[in-house]
Amino acid sequence: MPKKLGWKILASGDYKLPYPCLSEEEESLVLSIASEYERQAATSAIAGEKDAALRINSILLSYCKEHSIELDSQQKKYLPKTALAHTFGMLFLNALLADPNIEEIAMTGVGEPVFVYLRNIGWRQTNAAIDDASLAIDTINKMGRRMGRRLTLANPKINAALPDGSRLHASTSPISQTEFTIRKFRSNPISVPELASLKTITPEALGFLWLVLQSDISAIVAGNTASGKTTTLNALFSFIPLQERVVIIEETPEIEIPHVHKVMLCSNAELGIGMEDLVHDSLRMRPDRVIVGEIRTQKETSAFMEAVLAGQARGTYATFHANNSGECLRRLVMLGISEADMPAISIVIVQRRSLLYDRIRRKVSERRAIVEISEVGKDCKPLLLFAQDAKTGGLRATGNKSATLSYAAQSMGLTIREATAEIRKRSALISSLSKKKMGFAKSVLILQEFAYGKGGGNGT
Repeated sequence: MPKKLGWKILASGDYKLPYPCLSEEEESLVLSIASEYERQAATSAIAGEKDAALRINSILLSYCKEHSIELDSQQKKYLPKTALAHTFGMLFLNALLADPNIEEIAMTGVGEPVFVYLRNIGWRQTNAAIDDASLAIDTINKMGRRMGRRLTLANPKINAALPDGSRLHASTSPISQTEFTIRKFRSNPISVPELASLKTITPEALGFLWLVLQSDISAIVAGNTASGKTTTLNALFSFIPLQERVVIIEETPEIEIPHVHKVMLCSNAELGIGMEDLVHDSLRMRPDRVIVGEIRTQKETSAFMEAVLAGQARGTYATFHANNSGECLRRLVMLGISEADMPAISIVIVQRRSLLYDRIRRKVSERRAIVEISEVGKDCKPLLLFAQDAKTGGLRATGNKSATLSYAAQSMGLTIREATAEIRKRSALISSLSKKKMGFAKSVLILQEFAYGKGGGNGT
């Protein structure tokens, strides 16, 4: 049995976890409970967290009785809680994962305090650390078990998803001193009305995207790291008829769309199955729409473009790292897409995470907002349809004539005037919904019924 717990609660930290600093005697007791729990778990199945908690409480009472140990009322609460976290849970990480205000959890090295990124606040140091390298790796592997990912000497880097959908990246020696980053995702996804109420994008721009995405177009959501590209793509799929078949291809599962008829495929580097292999496979699966979670390499970009050009789906979508539309198109060309093929990607949506500085209050904050909506113009140049207003920070229509809108209107049997009127109606609906509090599912049903009649896009 190890002599140390392997993780500890520190005396300092901006974010306090609901665990106390243990004395040496308490730590030894927790380890004894954990050892007996693991012995019992090896011979009889544990049904779940509730069963594990009952088992640990029983072990604690028996152990204290056998060794004539008296516990006070507080110890009877926090010792089994700590033992449960150490055995059945993922140490103190469960408490961090349960906090809806946390967006990211990061361990920078063994023995170093874990950091959290709090929504609308920024990075804060917790009062907890993992001070044993083996325990850190075991905990990482416990998190990656669902997707069959393991951190080993032969494979010192992994990307995986947790059961709640959170994204895990982790590495160990020789790449790092053992670190991980967990990007959390909301249990209730951000809806289209929320995008408007948060001022991520204007109702007018959403009305335009609603109409054109309903037709057979492909689009890329570009932006810098943690700008909210995936969150926006999730929300925009509320515009796509719910009865359509969607094939989703990702490295780690992040896309969470409301469609029932969806197929989710995950690449696996350990098995030699890349994103490009899965994109090729999707062409044989009769999709109505294809989502490629993120394209980064030349092979992935080439495969994405092949899916766009093949026309097997009504639309193909992806996220991509770029700071503006022009940079996005230039990088795609550098990754092997010919300028002649580029117009097949009808729309480029750029979302940016930027720092805001309040010089009066001397505070720094972050803003995530869509700053450009473009289509691919002549000579592979972006034609801005919506651009960020320098004064308000919101999007405004540029007045440029949109070939994408003309195509969408024609495919829907509308004149440009009728399509423009329809966009105004949809924008007004989104604006009114943004003033109400409702969940993602309810907002989807309202949008679907408005566009596709009673029963929404379910075909009922």
